[in-house]
Amino acid sequence: MQLLITAVLTFITIPVFIKKLGSENYGIFSIISIVGSVNVFANLGLNTSLIKFLAEQGKTKESDQDIIVTLLIVISLILPVTILFYYFGEFILRHIMNIPSGMFENAHHLYNYAIWANCLIFIGQTFSAILNSQQKIYLTNIIQLSYSIVYWGLLLVAVVLGYSLGNLGIVIFSAAAIWFSAIGLAAFKVWGKLDYSDCTKNLLNIARKQIKYGMNIYLSGVVNFFYEPLTRILISNFIGVREVGFFDIGSKIVGQIMGLSSKILYPFFPLFSNLSDSKKISFIVTDVQRKILFIIIPCIAIIIFIAKPFVNLWIGQNVGAISFTIIALGSANLLFSASVIPMYHFVTAKNRTDVMVYVQMANVIASGIIFFLTVRIFGYTAAILGNMTGIISGFALLTYYQKTLLTTYAFSSFNQLLKWIGILALSLIIAYVNTLILPTDILKVLIIPIIVCGAILLLFRYFNVFSKKDVNIYFGENGIANRIIMKLLISSNAELEENY
Repeated sequence: MQLLITAVLTFITIPVFIKKLGSENYGIFSIISIVGSVNVFANLGLNTSLIKFLAEQGKTKESDQDIIVTLLIVISLILPVTILFYYFGEFILRHIMNIPSGMFENAHHLYNYAIWANCLIFIGQTFSAILNSQQKIYLTNIIQLSYSIVYWGLLLVAVVLGYSLGNLGIVIFSAAAIWFSAIGLAAFKVWGKLDYSDCTKNLLNIARKQIKYGMNIYLSGVVNFFYEPLTRILISNFIGVREVGFFDIGSKIVGQIMGLSSKILYPFFPLFSNLSDSKKISFIVTDVQRKILFIIIPCIAIIIFIAKPFVNLWIGQNVGAISFTIIALGSANLLFSASVIPMYHFVTAKNRTDVMVYVQMANVIASGIIFFLTVRIFGYTAAILGNMTGIISGFALLTYYQKTLLTTYAFSSFNQLLKWIGILALSLIIAYVNTLILPTDILKVLIIPIIVCGAILLLFRYFNVFSKKDVNIYFGENGIANRIIMKLLISSNAELEENY
């Protein structure tokens, strides 16, 4: 629900923003929004550590001390960082973000509000960790959903009423303050009073314990900053702030798709955490990867053929650049990131977060090399090529670790590879034919996904791509989900043969 409402609000707000304030102002808004990513430099993986220790220890004196020490460390880290960003704001905006002089004043106002909003959000994440450790994730989600509604809703109203870019900062800070108050009150209501006694005696030991556990997670976050957020800074400096907006819009659409993929596959994280049988884990990781590729591949064909009509209907300007971004990043992320989510859950569940650090380093290095080698030749396209290369490099390294740690990987079967190529070719042909037949953009957006999915489902049923056993393993032997998936994927002949 949270993902859907946020997607709808984003979908409504972006075209209104661009229409009222222009593409260049949206690009400035996008690049200034990366100040939230700077949190990774002050995080130290503390929130993840806090969730782990509170869940293990329960409501004890030691847990109270963990909360107090985490809050002290977080505040002592983020306040100096925020003050430094405020003090050097003009330098950052002019020389790092490359904001045009004519737009500097409004950008500066927005930036100042954004960094203090970021400060509140950073401190408030400790309260989120308290709730999550007590299995109150639904509360965190409700408050986060409320924040999204307030943020995007007020932003939309402010843009419609004609407020300047600088005044939008008031909206950002107000939404952050409301969220901070709500998450703080909820955390202390669930947890109760904190015991401050003896906290100063154990301060160093507690801090050392939390930082030690969170360090790999911290390094992963720091490395990740040099991927997408740094890409926006590079685009602004080497190409232009308008193009930052194109990249941001494409990234938001792809982010919604990847967010949905992550939520669907998240149950494998606790499953791998509790499993110790390496052969069983190896089978599940590889089998799930192969199964989801059958679903991912038709989705890529759909994105390729509906991105342009969708952007034309949605925004109506700069269609070529934005649709190209969606197609390129969407296809690369689905094929080379979504397909390895099970492996990502495995290494995280088994505390091999060092693997993710190496994977993200491969992303960053490959992306940077390609960008700097090609930016003078291809311009904005260089940023997209760099990101795609980074994604593929991370995929290759994670596949290597899968082969090393689990002794198998999804692409080891030549027959499977032929099936995937066949499904991709068929999906592309069906989508292309419908593009030629359908006369309007709205029909293309509505009809092509239905036709492609329907044809591929028939193909799955006819060639028995999925079995009754597969459905029972991943959806349980009873329940509504099992019955629906059985009806969609398993033909009656295949079911009879399997039972026989």
